[in-house]
Amino acid sequence: KQGSATCLRSRPLLLDMASAMLRLAILCQVARQTAALVDCSKSPNCAARNRDDCNPLGTVAGACGDCLLGNYGSDGPTNTFCVSNTSCAAIYPGMNSCPLVDELGVYQASQLPFVLPFGRCVCDEGGHRWKTSPDKCAVIRMSTEFSGHYALESCSSSTCAAETCVVLAGWPPPEAVDDSTAMPAFKCRDTGTDSSILVHECSDIIGKTPPSAFCGHAGMIDNSIQSDPGILTCDVAPLCPQSVMPERLDQTCCLGNDFSFQLQGDGSVGGLPANGFCAPEIKMGNLSGQPLLVELISAHGLKDMDAMLQGISDPYCIGGFVGKPLTRFKTKIIDDSVDPVFKKVSVFGESSEEDDFEFTCWDRDFGDPDDFLGIAKLPYERWKVNGFDGELKMTNTSGANSYLKIKVSSASLASRAQCSVLTTADGWRGCACLDAVGTRMLDRVCTAQCTMPGCGLDNSNVPPTPDRWRTSDIAASVRATDRSDRAIVNAAFVAAIPRLLWSATLLAAVAMASGWLDGR
Repeated sequence: KQGSATCLRSRPLLLDMASAMLRLAILCQVARQTAALVDCSKSPNCAARNRDDCNPLGTVAGACGDCLLGNYGSDGPTNTFCVSNTSCAAIYPGMNSCPLVDELGVYQASQLPFVLPFGRCVCDEGGHRWKTSPDKCAVIRMSTEFSGHYALESCSSSTCAAETCVVLAGWPPPEAVDDSTAMPAFKCRDTGTDSSILVHECSDIIGKTPPSAFCGHAGMIDNSIQSDPGILTCDVAPLCPQSVMPERLDQTCCLGNDFSFQLQGDGSVGGLPANGFCAPEIKMGNLSGQPLLVELISAHGLKDMDAMLQGISDPYCIGGFVGKPLTRFKTKIIDDSVDPVFKKVSVFGESSEEDDFEFTCWDRDFGDPDDFLGIAKLPYERWKVNGFDGELKMTNTSGANSYLKIKVSSASLASRAQCSVLTTADGWRGCACLDAVGTRMLDRVCTAQCTMPGCGLDNSNVPPTPDRWRTSDIAASVRATDRSDRAIVNAAFVAAIPRLLWSATLLAAVAMASGWLDGR
């Protein structure tokens, strides 16, 4: 009992000692952490580098942390940039020089590239998109050889397994020379017969080009339902409507024919012949959402901004939708004129409600900033119904009475008068309608005949004609015999000529013999 009492009396003392030791350990840990704090006051804008902020408990002063989720680059702490999951590499087949960059920052080249979204294994089945390495796959990803570097690899497997790939080009992580938040551009790489680039945004490569154009074959379209930029799912285009006749593609793609009629909303046959596939019927009235043809024809009454002995103004104009810089276009410069004729035509692939046009004109000066000549606006309400064709009075003209002559119309209606279409490609015949700049039009590629792998016997595996394209059937009696059928018939007739001649000779001999006998 005496021992138990002694233990009971010593327990509080032991608890007090344990609590004191715990407090001391915590104080020591805090002291060590305080002594280990690093200076983050001079760290750059880490968010602009797609990185975590500088960590005061880290090991490097003024350095950002790891790449943010969904970004790729060197492990922190470092101040190099990380590329995002919207970055892309591009291979330009057969080009041993780098593409140029236009004023909007979009890469321009004589041919479309093989686009590779970061981390995605992309394969060129059929050799339509990467013609210098047909049926190969490629991927842009983090290098396994150099830490923090990016590697462009060519692969022989459809999964881009590392053991099946070889490195074509590489890029070190981009670094800023100062505290700039602008992400430095990667250098173009020469990869033998091709050139390659790595960009921070896929849109810098794709621009306004319709995705299907990157399929590399007139009869292939992008059926991708993914929202990721640069992801393509290239399949053969659906079957053409009945208004397109395989034996008369050049004619019926553009003009249709008199034997296939428009369908009503309930599927019944209407009374009007179907339009040509490349000149689809245009909704009457509101042009919003339709492709537009914008013509900046001329100006008159511009102010002469040049000094004496320097001639008169050298004007040019810029136009586009308000607030949409990617739609801007620029006329040529007309020397020494206050009444210039531009005849500039631009195609707008799409428009939306409340899109106002804005046109500004300038006087080109050498050595000095260009002089502003005025501005004109065309509100949406003035062009949405039946377009616009007339003059716009300019404002802010420094007192001049200046006007612009503008025409806005349906680009699809204009294409009826000037139809441009591709009708043949490897293993394919059909209609691939082209816009004014030679790019395949959206939703305007159809298949008449296909012998490519996967099309099936008699086009059995080609997607059916969409309801929005359908026209009435053409009676077999009015269809012209296909050239191949005519060739077979002609060949059979030629082969039968000797037999016909022999039969005719035999009949003549019999007739002569019969007459001789009768005469005898």
